[in-house]
Amino acid sequence: MKKAVIFLMMLFALGAACFADEINGKVQAVDINANTIIISGIKISAQHARLENEADMPIILSAITVGDFLDVEGTFTGNGQMMAMKIEKDYPGYDKIKGKIDKIDYNTREMIIAGVKIKVSQDAWLEGPHDMIFQFAQFVPSSYVECKGRWTGPLEFNTTKVEMD
Repeated sequence: MKKAVIFLMMLFALGAACFADEINGKVQAVDINANTIIISGIKISAQHARLENEADMPIILSAITVGDFLDVEGTFTGNGQMMAMKIEKDYPGYDKIKGKIDKIDYNTREMIIAGVKIKVSQDAWLEGPHDMIFQFAQFVPSSYVECKGRWTGPLEFNTTKVEMD
């Protein structure tokens, strides 16, 4: 019985690692007392997260400041909210959001992930399963995608690349 429980826990952890939600972006606010960080309007709970610097060394929340570029892995818990598992200070790069499509509007080429409006440009690179070129109309709600581009405001993201996981 113990072995079965351990096996199921390992399987769950592996599944969670494969489909962890993610965001990359600049910190807008840090609240040490509430253990939260804000990136582009997304409130991130850092209470149970592992925090690391650019060299993958452990840090504390007070080492993160407004303007820092972060890579956050966790789980979206609602619109504009995330429970972080890992928060890593990183060198500035592309912004990213990764998660499950909640809603999609084929006319405006917009999708919603955890309350974030993703605007998909006409010339965006769209990639489906097995790295196949995809059409926007092939994405459906509940698809798990990674979007690369730029945060344009609170809970708004313009993407130039969408990959289905």
